[in-house]
Amino acid sequence: MPNCKSLDEYLDTILPKVKKYGENANELGFLDTRWLEIRDEDSYHETVLHVFTQSGDYLIINDGNITNGKWGQMIDGFQIAHGIENQFFEGVFLNEDFFILRKHGRQKGKSKYRCYAREESVRGLDWRNVMELLFNIYRANSQFSIYLFGALILIVIIVVYSLL
Repeated sequence: MPNCKSLDEYLDTILPKVKKYGENANELGFLDTRWLEIRDEDSYHETVLHVFTQSGDYLIINDGNITNGKWGQMIDGFQIAHGIENQFFEGVFLNEDFFILRKHGRQKGKSKYRCYAREESVRGLDWRNVMELLFNIYRANSQFSIYLFGALILIVIIVVYSLL
């Protein structure tokens, strides 16, 4: 696991490694799921859930209090409107447990990512352990490739020796 200081640094490092193991984040596999917001602030102890519904509603549930917004799909991304904010995000990673968005443009002094994890998968974990789970996607698939390569080499050796 890489050693990084912030959520953005971890995501910049891990996302290129796991991207091929996820779905197209612009598909609709993220709908009607309770996504827990992941932040790298050690003093952040709120439970903030985000729900994107098929009808275009965007619900933010902050310690049980619900506020409403809207979301919509755009070319290569999403428009998310909540309160006075109306923002454009690009989908960068989606799988069963993670939904990660990147805000378009340069974010001066602010996080460029919105990192969400399926609540059931990460409940009780701090943000560094959540990044470890994300990195495990790469680790598990890399080990499989190594075992597959080893098995292929073994088969080639057996075939070569059987022909001699």
